[in-house]
Amino acid sequence: MAKEQAPGGSQTPGIPWAPGAPAEGYGPGPGGAVPPPGHGYGVPAGPGVPGGVPGPGPYGYGGPPVPGPYGWMPPPPPQGQSVAALALGIAGMFLVSTIWGSFLAVLVAPVALGLGASARRKADRGELGGRGFATAGFVMGIVGTVLSVLISVVIVLAFTLGSDDSQDDGPSTGPYTVDAAAHR
Repeated sequence: MAKEQAPGGSQTPGIPWAPGAPAEGYGPGPGGAVPPPGHGYGVPAGPGVPGGVPGPGPYGYGGPPVPGPYGWMPPPPPQGQSVAALALGIAGMFLVSTIWGSFLAVLVAPVALGLGASARRKADRGELGGRGFATAGFVMGIVGTVLSVLISVVIVLAFTLGSDDSQDDGPSTGPYTVDAAAHR
């Protein structure tokens, strides 16, 4: 048989190229042998195969994956502790944005930080879902704690230092005071 050139430049010795035929490296192996389905690389197909993909479901869509002893398991859904960390982190950030709420945020934001850290550790061990919620609560707890402490200190200093100038010690005895007795 003569060598023929397939479009793309590959030469296939002894096998003539035909339009619509699979490219080189695909199709039957040497001697026309086709491996049985489910062997080789890839995910085994067919209903009832552990870890496999079931056959077509209604309307031509595949059904849900068949549970098997091995393989990927979906992460657990977010649970209370990670959601609480996120909610308290959001509340702490909101309270920091209101000037007087920063005093309350000093209490709320560290709780979000602690819950977030604990929930992240549990999510890493696989005991709890919602690692993203826990991380967001942890980060907002850090930011909220730092900002609330800074804003609270600034407010307290503004009131304590600002009130020193406005104290009235009684009648003034400075150089510009008018002595009522001297003008009679």
